[in-house]
Amino acid sequence: MFLYVVLRKSSRENGALIFSSPNCLKIPGRRAGSRNKPKLMETVRIFRTVGSKFGALLLNINILILHSASMQSEIDETDSLKICIARLEVENAELRKKFAEIEARNAELKARIAKLEDVQIQNELIKNLLSVSRKT
Repeated sequence: MFLYVVLRKSSRENGALIFSSPNCLKIPGRRAGSRNKPKLMETVRIFRTVGSKFGALLLNINILILHSASMQSEIDETDSLKICIARLEVENAELRKKFAEIEARNAELKARIAKLEDVQIQNELIKNLLSVSRKT
């Protein structure tokens, strides 16, 4: 006997077990009078309380399938966030470089202002000395 676990509810394979909820299985059967066309004709409910290891195994498989499906969207979101983080890190590095250039230019301008202030003070001193020497 072969066991097929099919993830699609619409599967029409003969002998396949198809999950419709965590607590039940759908088993393909045949209608009377149609020998070659398998149809889903009955639903057998297997609850967790059944002492069958097979039922617990199928329940665990279904839980894993549902968990992996829900995890895929989280994985996709995580990958998207990683891409955004990488872009932001590149942009941050570029901004830090520009900031360092601006800081260097700012330091140059402050040094130039300090020189100009010194020249202005020297010019005022010279002007004062000249005005004092002219008065005498």
